[in-house]
Parts: sequence; C-alpha cells; structure tokens
Amino acid sequence: MAEIVNKVAQSKLITLDLEQYLPKESDFQTVDIVDGLDQGIILREKPFREWIKNYAWDTSKPFCNIICSEDAIVAKWAYMLVASQALSNDIQPFFGHVDHAREEKLLDALKNEDLSPFKGAPLVVKGCGQFELSPRVYTEVVHLLQPIAKTLMFGEPCSTVPIYKAQKKPTQ
Repeated sequence: MAEIVNKVAQSKLITLDLEQYLPKESDFQTVDIVDGLDQGIILREKPFREWIKNYAWDTSKPFCNIICSEDAIVAKWAYMLVASQALSNDIQPFFGHVDHAREEKLLDALKNEDLSPFKGAPLVVKGCGQFELSPRVYTEVVHLLQPIAKTLMFGEPCSTVPIYKAQKKPTQ
C-alpha cells in the first residue's frame, strides 16, 4: 500500500491567521457620549466637561471605543475631549463600535509587524475563523502584502482562492 503524502504540509505555503492580531473584546470599554448629555440629547459644555473629567475609567482595559447611541447632535470637540481624557488615563481611544475598533487594532498590529518573512513567499490569508472581519480588513491586507508576496491567496491551504501572483521578471 502506498504511503499517503500530505503535500499541503510539505509545501512552502505560509498561512496568515488575521485573528492572531485581533485584540480581545474584553480589552475594550465603551464610552457612550449620551451619558454626558443633558436629557440624553443636549450637549452643554460645562456639564459635559465635568462628566468626562469624573468618568470612571477602567484602567485594566487598554482601549475604549467612543460612541453616541442616540441620534443627538454632538459637536466634534466632544469626541476630542473624550479621546483626550482616555489618553490621559493611558487608554487608547477609537471612534465607533467595538468591532470596528478591534479591526483598527488588528490593522495597526499588522502594519507594525515585520513582514519580511512573507517576502517572495506564497501566502494564504486564512478564510475561516471565529470572528467575521469586514471587507475593509481584507482590502488593507492586500495593500500590505501584495507588494512583497510571491502569491496571495484566500482560504485554507487545502482549498484556496487565488488573489494575486507576482509577474516573473524577464531575464536579460
């Protein structure tokens, strides 16, 4: 009987699991600006400043996402003030839903990663995972990896969708 050979395991494919760069949801706290508005809809500067100054930051969580859960008119400086207070408490602020903030951190981490091991390599961006990532993440991944990868694919090593293949340079 012939030995079964796992050609995928023997290949030079590198699988990139984007979830390894995704911070935990529990690392985030949500700051809802509505809580600092008069009647939940009116922004008054002095009470708002007092509210954010006395906000109970959870310093065990390194990130916060800033939202406004009601359809209130909120001046842009209010978001800036919340972000400033977060930074003053060593908490990195993000605007929007926690899932968007987590994706921002994922992309930040990937942009700061040493990508040299992927240079000239056949790369597979893992397609299945525990979390649903937005198309924006995958678009940014192509932007970061296409210039350095030999090939770029999506999926699992045993079943991939080709995305990009570097052109061979003509010999002289």
